Amino acid sequence: MYPVFNLKDIHLVMTKKNSSTSTTIKLPTRATLPPFDALRAFDAVARIGGIRKAAIELERNHAAVSRHIKTLEAWTDSILFDRTPRGTQLTEEGKQYHKLITGAINQIANATSDLMERQNE
Repeated sequence: MYPVFNLKDIHLVMTKKNSSTSTTIKLPTRATLPPFDALRAFDAVARIGGIRKAAIELERNHAAVSRHIKTLEAWTDSILFDRTPRGTQLTEEGKQYHKLITGAINQIANATSDLMERQNE
């Protein structure tokens, strides 16, 4: 694999060549990722099932968590939650997105925990 930097678009492209095919994968950069606080809020609301309970877990107020959710919805141009007087529920898009990002969030949490443990040895 050869990294190729396209400075105009600031994207890293990896090309893998074998005898008959070439595969190009465009990796996201920090500029193309949504704000991490918005992802954390989305994950908490999706797991716990409510903005108020997620706000307690995140040690934020209800309004801040709600703003993070709206930020993520605007960023992804998607409606991730159905909001009703009885509460907030994931849409089908929201369920699928949460399923896809949960592993990445867990990997970040585990890597951070491992790093902190190594620092304390």
